[in-house]
Amino acid sequence: MQQQGPDGINLQKLGDIEILDLSRKMILSLDLNEMNAIKSHFAGLGRNPTDAELETIAQTWSEHCKHKVFNCTIDFESPTEKETIQGLFKTYIAGATEKISKKKKGMLVSVFTDNAGVIAFNKKYDICMKVETHNHPSALEPYGGANTGLGGWAAALAQSRLPIQMCSALPSRGLKIQSCRKACCTPRGFSRE
Repeated sequence: MQQQGPDGINLQKLGDIEILDLSRKMILSLDLNEMNAIKSHFAGLGRNPTDAELETIAQTWSEHCKHKVFNCTIDFESPTEKETIQGLFKTYIAGATEKISKKKKGMLVSVFTDNAGVIAFNKKYDICMKVETHNHPSALEPYGGANTGLGGWAAALAQSRLPIQMCSALPSRGLKIQSCRKACCTPRGFSRE
């Protein structure tokens, strides 16, 4: 790991290879553009970042907090089709929700608020569904990261209603599920395996 001197970590003396190596060694999981943006920012401030500042930026810009994969543009190509997806969240999650909302008036009680969705089950009951995306901590620290996800579900659901059932799915890399073959997310990006 890069040694921090009394004046922080000197990013200005690092070239592309060294700055990526620093990201890897510190487990920042930031790409070259992100590392160079940090380098430029601290050059503008006229000082070096501390290790704590680098860790804070890395956490804030992580997949866990920023949802880079959910929001990025994906150029998908197979032998039979080409498609540009303008963000998985916008296209498949928000897009599908909007279509349902137009077709089934009154079915969606609350969506995209506090990471949970509420749909009308019948005249007396609603169903609340919660999706927790605590994937980044789980990759670094499986038990604590998974616990954060489960705790997030319980806390969000229990704020307004009494949960009667909880279901936890913890997907992992390398699953060979036919319905997921079009674009399965892996830690290295998208794979058709």
